[in-house]
Amino acid sequence: METLITCVNPFTHQLYNCQTSCDTKCAQISADNDMIAISNDRFVAVYSVQTNQCLNTLAFSSGCRHWQWISPHLIAIVTDREVFHWNIDSPFKPEMKFKLEKRLQDYQITGYKCDTTCDLWFAITSLYVDDEGEVNGCVQIHSKRDQLSQCIDSHALQLCQYKFAANEKPTEVLLSAKRHQMNAIKIYIIELGPIIECNNSLISRTEVIPQLDTEQTALTPDFPVSIECNAELGLIYVFSKYGALYVCDIETGALMTTAFISEAAVFATAYDSESQTLLAVNRCGQLLAIELYLTSFVRHLNSISKQEIAQRIQASIGDDNQSIGKCSDEDDDDCDEITRL
Repeated sequence: METLITCVNPFTHQLYNCQTSCDTKCAQISADNDMIAISNDRFVAVYSVQTNQCLNTLAFSSGCRHWQWISPHLIAIVTDREVFHWNIDSPFKPEMKFKLEKRLQDYQITGYKCDTTCDLWFAITSLYVDDEGEVNGCVQIHSKRDQLSQCIDSHALQLCQYKFAANEKPTEVLLSAKRHQMNAIKIYIIELGPIIECNNSLISRTEVIPQLDTEQTALTPDFPVSIECNAELGLIYVFSKYGALYVCDIETGALMTTAFISEAAVFATAYDSESQTLLAVNRCGQLLAIELYLTSFVRHLNSISKQEIAQRIQASIGDDNQSIGKCSDEDDDDCDEITRL
């Protein structure tokens, strides 16, 4: 059975067709090179997008519950009991990183994150429905240095590297978000150890921000589905299932602006650091490219008495950098855009 997969570059609008000779249930393209990984219930295979050549394959010895690219040549694989990292360039078997907590074995695995080295901090996000019918989140965080895992209540999580104003060197930071009560989101900003020489003590902050009200959230409680981070500007982007975007300050957790970006449910997001563009895919199949009007954003911060944050962002972008917010297709009436924040 042959499968044809079409890959779209949202910035150049180029289309690439990759044809495989096997049944495919899932496909993910590498963000950093022209390789695409495909899978079904039995294996994952890596193909060249340009040549359709199969570069490597891996058969599953046990049930695979989730997999994704975590670097240009590493794929993370979550099985029923364990988590592996597979180097697609290596002839060796995948390396087992840690065991899955029993609590997560009955939940839906929704994502996997690791630190910039892909070898120190790991996190698995999952969702489940409680006895009252509400969607809750659970994240397993694992430290390789301490060989310890901990589960926290959270719908979405991100690991990033950021240099806080009080520090001399960047550190690994855990960003977490969960639904708080019925109409709010709780943000966690936690600096991960160990303490780096010349830096201050580890930072841990929480902030509760109000949710946007929509027709959908009046019927079903909204909740965060993903977090992206712009470490250059110190911004946190929290996406909710029903199309809300919250922009927060990574130093304080303060909410700076909100926007409604999609009428359909959002289920996947990404951040392109080169263009400082947010990408989101909704249930209707729309690919949304979202970019801040930074000059308008700085003016907005000054107007709400957040001059310190405005000065930091202005210093980062310079006087000549005026990012323009636009959609992936300016002529498409169905494409959402954020024009002023």
